[in-house]
Amino acid sequence: MQLHTAASTVENLLRNGENKVSKEQLDVLEREMKAVLDELAPLLTEYEEMLKIKITDRTQIRRIFEDLEPLLKSKNPECEDLLDDLYRIDGAEKLAVKVENFRFDQAMEELNKIKFEFFE
Repeated sequence: MQLHTAASTVENLLRNGENKVSKEQLDVLEREMKAVLDELAPLLTEYEEMLKIKITDRTQIRRIFEDLEPLLKSKNPECEDLLDDLYRIDGAEKLAVKVENFRFDQAMEELNKIKFEFFE
């Protein structure tokens, strides 16, 4: 809440192209932002550790690809929900990047290529 308040104050003081923000107000915003980032840092570490655990089970990989395919075909941005899993599959990094950048057609091509390599 304190970050929100500090950011709102600064935002209001920047309205109409004028900078009426004092050094003290910027210091408060910086301090509150740092406090929030410090609280979030352990979550980032936890997330990075989770990404190191690769998915190798072919049944699980097939299920992920089956979940992804209709989302890509319909150009549904919910395919981003599968990004963590895609990054954990060796060989699916290019696919994950295409999904992350909403390159649905290219991602579909990459998915077909990967499916052939994995399962054919």
